[in-house]
Amino acid sequence: KLINNPKDAREIIGLALTRLLLERDGALHDGVLIPVDSHTDLFAEHKRQLQDVDIRLHRNDLILARVRHGRLSLQLIEVKFRSGSGSPAEEVALKEAIVIKNADTQKVLEARFVPQAEADRLDREIQNKQLANLLQFYLDRCRRHGLIDAHIADSADIQTVIRAVTEGNFEVEFERAGFIYNLQGTSKQPEQYKENRIHVVGNDTIRELLDIPADVEAPP
Repeated sequence: KLINNPKDAREIIGLALTRLLLERDGALHDGVLIPVDSHTDLFAEHKRQLQDVDIRLHRNDLILARVRHGRLSLQLIEVKFRSGSGSPAEEVALKEAIVIKNADTQKVLEARFVPQAEADRLDREIQNKQLANLLQFYLDRCRRHGLIDAHIADSADIQTVIRAVTEGNFEVEFERAGFIYNLQGTSKQPEQYKENRIHVVGNDTIRELLDIPADVEAPP
């Protein structure tokens, strides 16, 4: 399937590289990485609500859930590949796509899971429980596979936040990030672009992540 669908192959490779990069930078020692495509049901209701609106719903690739100062922090992550050497215009287009997907994903998560002081959802308790179960499932999986520091996984802070989510008495903050992989280019310093932290990851960093010798030619 991947041979016949190069786009799917690049998406999978991009997600794998992003996980390696986050792990290398220490972002996973206290965080839980959630693949959004495994939970498309979260977006089904929002799509139905948008049937008569000229808006196309885009969802991003990953959510990195952490606890920050007693609050639930959700970092929305979108992954892109740049073709060949690319052009400045292509990089800008990829950044814009990242902005749109992360913004749409945040809208869905806010509508479903963030309690509202007025005119809140009638099924608020069900939605809270669904989010808490999602967080607990990936926390338990990370604990089993040693993907999160044991003292973090077992800490009272993260369990307190999950319990607060169940009870609907929690605060949430969002961060947005994008990773653009350029097999033919070099890595750049992260930059802020329309409230998204953009990482351009080049051939040098990809080789480092995959432990590829310098004398092995990169794919086109």
